Amino acid sequence: MNDNSGIDSRVSIIVPVHNARDYIANTIKMVEAQTYTNWELILVDDASTDDSVEIITSVIEKSSFSREHFVLILKDKNEKAAAARNTGLDAAVGRYIAFLDADDVWQSEKLEKELEFMEKENASFVFCSYEFGDEYAKPTGKIVHVPDKLDFKHALSRTVIFTSTTLFDTRHLDKKLLYMPLIESEDTATWWSILKTGVIARGLDESLVIYRRPVHSLSSNKLVAIKRIWRLYREIAKLSVFSSVVNLVGWAYRATVRRIKKEKKESDEEVVIIAGLGNPEKKYFGTRHNVGFATIDALCDKYGIELTETKFNAAYGKGMIGDHKVLLMKPLTYMNKSGEAIGPMCHFYKVSPENDLIVISDDIDQDVGNIRVRPKGSAGGHNGLKSIIAHCGTDGFSRIRVGVGHKPQGMDLADHVLSHFSGEEEEHLKSAIENAVEAIPVILDEGTDIAMNRFNRKVV
Repeated sequence: MNDNSGIDSRVSIIVPVHNARDYIANTIKMVEAQTYTNWELILVDDASTDDSVEIITSVIEKSSFSREHFVLILKDKNEKAAAARNTGLDAAVGRYIAFLDADDVWQSEKLEKELEFMEKENASFVFCSYEFGDEYAKPTGKIVHVPDKLDFKHALSRTVIFTSTTLFDTRHLDKKLLYMPLIESEDTATWWSILKTGVIARGLDESLVIYRRPVHSLSSNKLVAIKRIWRLYREIAKLSVFSSVVNLVGWAYRATVRRIKKEKKESDEEVVIIAGLGNPEKKYFGTRHNVGFATIDALCDKYGIELTETKFNAAYGKGMIGDHKVLLMKPLTYMNKSGEAIGPMCHFYKVSPENDLIVISDDIDQDVGNIRVRPKGSAGGHNGLKSIIAHCGTDGFSRIRVGVGHKPQGMDLADHVLSHFSGEEEEHLKSAIENAVEAIPVILDEGTDIAMNRFNRKVV
């Protein structure tokens, strides 16, 4: 783009905001870092109940960009993302429109490269490839590549356009088409409505966006997805029942083939499963019951493994520890149902629990700072281990029990294991987790008995 000034070259970036305190400051700074600088950032707060607005105001006040670059709109009630984007469209004055969700990440050249691509292709609607990121937006290496063009017919069986990747030229596309219907899958409905007019969307097969996907977010219910796509076929695309069925079969076929290929490749892998036990909600992070999760996090950090996949109600990731291919996992079932995730994972990967499963859990019978390695044994009153034994059909799997301290007299056991560590205990816990991490390669290379002799010593 040669002319990088004036409304005729301005990009209006519309961001719906609702309780986005964890992301919104970085979102603004990310837009400020764009190599294309003729933009206006329209932040539509959708009645946030946290301090998102205060954070936005503070960041804008400190920005090196002029106040004219920013528009902050406050809505009185929460009406969800589609309505918020529509409110942003009402305020937009730029020729180009880009949508950005507050928790997604743009590469610094996103706007510049898409504008150049749009001009080169003489297109009014462009989108780009994107990469999945973890809960911290760290790239996982899993990239969704896009076709070079997409028309209405092919879009019906291929939902490949991701909202934060899009860019529109309202000089050649009626801005009214960008207003989103207030339904589920409003973004897909909008793309279809545009493409149905004869517009062909152009795809830039370069990953310029990171789609943040928290590890505790599982895939949506398949039946719900089918009902949603069916509704889009009938109410948005206005297809006949027959055409809807044909396209639904095509959509399902693509999804099924992708899943089968992936699962066939995965299930043939030989892995050792290392499972850390805990509860998935944020309020449980740092509690005594979650030391298994904390140890998995430490293993991830040490060996560069990311838990970016979900299967069988668990977050997991694969990598190498020495010469051993391992699968690190956190069941998302809550502690007492841990076996509902670990049992199916062992079955899928054809893992013998007696040989290739290591479980890390908390132990209230040990002081904080100590660990105990065992090759097998009963649940010892631990409901998570009890569930694993039930679903794996054996208690002959290796486990590392991390001491979390004895229950104080008169205190309820549940209150104890769901409590947080004191400052002094945190130091001992750090040492225990480090020892648990060091014990893993010993178990893998030399066996559980050797690891027992080396690590089952009283430290505290």
